[in-house]
This record gives sequence, C-alpha cells and structure tokens, in this order.
Amino acid sequence: CWYDVGHAYVNDVLGVERHTVMLDTMKDRLLGTHIHDAMADWTVDPGKTDHRAPPGGLVDFVAAKSVLPDDVLRVIELRKEVTREEVVRGVRYLESIEF
Repeated sequence: CWYDVGHAYVNDVLGVERHTVMLDTMKDRLLGTHIHDAMADWTVDPGKTDHRAPPGGLVDFVAAKSVLPDDVLRVIELRKEVTREEVVRGVRYLESIEF
C-alpha cells in the first residue's frame, strides 16, 4: 500500500484519523510514500493548500518519519506552481531531518 503524508495530514485536521495512527496501522504493508506539505488554511485557494514543498505548510514530517519504515520508496509529489528554489529548500529540509 501507499501512504500520502500531505493527504494524511489533511485527514488528521478534518478529524478523520490521526496521521501517525494511520501510518502505524499500515506500515507493515507499506511500499512507498508520497511526500508533500499541506496547510489547513481555508482562506487560501483550495488548489494551493496541499502538494506544497516542505516545509511550506504544517505537516509534522519528524513525527511521520518516526513511524515510517526506512525501506519504503519516497516520492516527492508537488503541484506545478512550486518553484525550483522551493524544491531545493524542501529536499534540503527532508535531508536535514533524515527523512
């Protein structure tokens, strides 16, 4: 199965399920993860609340990393408006926390 960090955060904010609990229940079957940041700011254009470069939102990547198995595939999934500079900053951030 596949885990989407940003969408799990949105489900967490909406009260559907804690994203770390969801990840913990599926980690033994996990093949990979989509990595993107998100924010719960409904004043922002809805098309710009997720698929942001980390750390451009409110996802707790440190908490997700603590539950995410080391051997799963990691794919950064960003919206087309993300700039090169945001991508570089995001990759550096993820590397700095050893994500």
